[in-house]
Amino acid sequence: MGTMPGATDTAWPCLGWSLWAKSGDELGWLSLPQHMRDSARIAGLLWDDWVAPGVKHRVRDDLRVADDAMRTVVMWLAGSHDVGKADPLFIDVLAEQPEFSHLADKAYDAGLPRHTHPQFQTKLPHSHISFVAISRYLRLQARMQGPVTKRFASIAGAHHGLPPAHTQVTHASDHVNHLPEAWQTLQSDLLEALSQETSFDEVILQLRRCTLQTSVQMVLTGLVIMTDWIASNAEACPMTLSGQDDGPNRARTALASVNPGLPWRPEPPEVDSAAAFASRFHWPEGRTAHPAQRAAVELASSVRDGDGALLTIEAPMGQGKTEAALLATEILARRSGAGGVMVAAPTMATADGLLQRVAAWGRDAVATDTPASLFLGHSKSHLNTTFRRLPRFRDIEDDRTGQVLAHDWLRGRKKGILANLVVGTVDQVLFSALLSKHMMLRHLGLAQKVVVIDEVHAYDTYMSQYLQRALTWLGEYRAPVVLLSATLPASRRRELIDAYRRGLDPDAAPSAGPDTGGHYPILTLTTDEGTTTASTESDPTNQHVELDLLDDDEEALREALRPLVEDGGCAAVVCSTVDRAQETYRLARELVGDDARLLHSRFMASQRVRMEAELFDELGPKSTRDDGRPRRRIVVATQVIEQSLDLDFDLLITDIAPSDLILQRMGRLHRHARPHGERPEWAEHPRTLIRGYTRLPAAETAPDFVETIELIYPRALLLASTSALRLEHGAGEVTIPPDIPGLVDRTYENPDVPDAWRDDFDQARAEHDADEQESARRAQAFRLPEPWQSQTLTDLFQAPAGDIDRDSWGEERGMAQVRDTDPTVEVLLVKKGIHGYRPFDPDTAGSGSDFEIMPEAVPEDHQAHTIAASSVRLPRAFSRPDRFNAALDQLETETDPAWHHSFTLKGQLMLALDEANQAVLADRCLEYDPELGLIDHSRTAPDPQE
Repeated sequence: MGTMPGATDTAWPCLGWSLWAKSGDELGWLSLPQHMRDSARIAGLLWDDWVAPGVKHRVRDDLRVADDAMRTVVMWLAGSHDVGKADPLFIDVLAEQPEFSHLADKAYDAGLPRHTHPQFQTKLPHSHISFVAISRYLRLQARMQGPVTKRFASIAGAHHGLPPAHTQVTHASDHVNHLPEAWQTLQSDLLEALSQETSFDEVILQLRRCTLQTSVQMVLTGLVIMTDWIASNAEACPMTLSGQDDGPNRARTALASVNPGLPWRPEPPEVDSAAAFASRFHWPEGRTAHPAQRAAVELASSVRDGDGALLTIEAPMGQGKTEAALLATEILARRSGAGGVMVAAPTMATADGLLQRVAAWGRDAVATDTPASLFLGHSKSHLNTTFRRLPRFRDIEDDRTGQVLAHDWLRGRKKGILANLVVGTVDQVLFSALLSKHMMLRHLGLAQKVVVIDEVHAYDTYMSQYLQRALTWLGEYRAPVVLLSATLPASRRRELIDAYRRGLDPDAAPSAGPDTGGHYPILTLTTDEGTTTASTESDPTNQHVELDLLDDDEEALREALRPLVEDGGCAAVVCSTVDRAQETYRLARELVGDDARLLHSRFMASQRVRMEAELFDELGPKSTRDDGRPRRRIVVATQVIEQSLDLDFDLLITDIAPSDLILQRMGRLHRHARPHGERPEWAEHPRTLIRGYTRLPAAETAPDFVETIELIYPRALLLASTSALRLEHGAGEVTIPPDIPGLVDRTYENPDVPDAWRDDFDQARAEHDADEQESARRAQAFRLPEPWQSQTLTDLFQAPAGDIDRDSWGEERGMAQVRDTDPTVEVLLVKKGIHGYRPFDPDTAGSGSDFEIMPEAVPEDHQAHTIAASSVRLPRAFSRPDRFNAALDQLETETDPAWHHSFTLKGQLMLALDEANQAVLADRCLEYDPELGLIDHSRTAPDPQE
């Protein structure tokens, strides 16, 4: 074992310094020992300062070694990940590149033999060779059993995002066994040198009794990947002409250049729970916490240090569940040692709505001596003004203490989940249960956080399969979870609790579910000690909502809106499809002219943001009749209105839907207290009209529904909801919140339809149950196994895994995978010009900008951002496989290739509109109308929900 002339560490083998790890450029390169040393030292610093205490505790329990020995193991695992580059097949990668061939020649000039075995002439991934080399080293040096060595080796084997399959391990083993002895010896010598430098040789024998469970392999692999990306960053770890640099501060300087920050450590207010809310959220004097809010804090405070915890908060709309979750999160983070928070919402719109609230809370909750990084986790985050305007988290010396900042390195689809505070769509959590490349980074990010999931009732059976599996893994990590819902069916509540319990204890038997006693609001807490419930009193003010049926025709709708037309008021008309909303808007426009508004998912992103902001200003909590609230307004919308916007209407007209969704829409009815006279006389009492029937319900006759509504919601749920609301009797009343749990129970758990409906309902229920079972079955194909079902990462990844984080299309495919939807196409609208194209501006009658962008010219940054904000999703008619492929082929052909060189537009698809704002795509005529949004003039069949 000698040393390379000039080497500063006598432990490293002389031949090792001749091997390249990073080819660099004319300014230098990095040798393999240098990269191994960089990786080990950076990993040690990350372990010291960045990894959350809760994750350290989980790893320590698994490895069964002391704290300092854990650090040593982490350093060795990170440092060894690229030992497979000590292989002639890897060295020869540069042999055919004249500018780098001298690096390949170094190894052979130093005396290493070329590998000429005819069976192994094709390149093997060096990560697979690392797997074999590490397995062999641990088996010989630590006398570890084969299964344990494979668990350690799988971390290096997966450092490029996917572990090698069993057949690939066999192939790599055959290759290594046929290597000349000099190469095999060099691999062992490099690992032995790393062991001496990190003191791994002093703890290696202790590891023979560790288990290294799959969950620990996942988070350690995530940490190794993160380390490798920093150590491979030429700005963080500069190349040198000699290939080595043993400066004493090299690793710390590298980490400072990236500056991932420190774990988030909140400082919960040291006051009673009622006063804590007022202090943390800057409530006005006199406002008090709701009983459910106080109960959430008290339950969180009862959790023992180090315990996992699942807190479920079920309370009516408008009773501060989000604030309760955030304050409970501060306490749970302290108890568990979490280093951050993930707040997940059903849609991008709801996530955007939460961002500002979480950022404001984060500024108050973060410890005064440390800044916190924040990331908006969805594919349109670059368009969010609040996120774009956050100050940047640049370097350690910045005076950014006590602030919430956007991070320059902890961003993007792969790394963003590692930020301290993450607000995003629920897909970011569901993806942790979807077999996918680099999912170890996602697990590392989530394992370090308290995870808050909003509107958990909104997820169907298919999505719930992924949610339940994600909860099991979070339970395995002892990561606290807070679930928020207006109310949950008892079976769904039980499924979610049992999923988390299985993570805490794989041997836990399925439970009967907590006994809520019919109380509401209700909170449940599941920990290592079991499940407890807490019921609270509702606020004393109940809302009595009058219910009535409405025929599904224009004349009935005109008559229902007549009082508003004549005397003013604000109404929401909620439709099940975009096409139905567009048609209804035309009628509203005829009735009230410019006092009508339309909102749905087929408006351009920038236009929809403006529309939502205008509606919030007009109908939000601060508007009054004398200050912003219009005298008359009809808002026609799809389901986008039911979750994301804090709006207050005098009247609700809605298509029939499952009762919990109707209750959610009712949450926008008389939402804010208003002085007497603020509402017109006809709207003194809240009223909801339900339409969408082609045959109205009656005790003797089951209803029939508009065809498109049954394409969206199962007939069984529509029948059960109609009966739960007692609509077969015509007019009725719902009292909120007391009636909420009963309505949900009669819809999902114990439907009680009239006898005359029974045969129809039983048939529909059987079909629905079969569909649910099929959905659950389909979800298994790409769902991550439970943590204890696999011994190694290779075992875990038996099914194919896609790369959902590669680009926007990868994320679209991932969302389709976890939501059981057909893939949809999103395009960026531009306007055809004389020679090129212009950004499209619907607010100027579609004329667009006067400045043309020439073909094959990369748009400037401001132009690219304007174009990116013109995104719109195509109608679901384009999700049919034949039409989807035809549209995609056409769009890819017609998109300017220069977009590939734009950071903002790369991977996006262009749809160019003519002077009439029309385009033909896959033989279908599309038009963008500034008032109606995107219209498909070629429709021959109804689209499902959009």
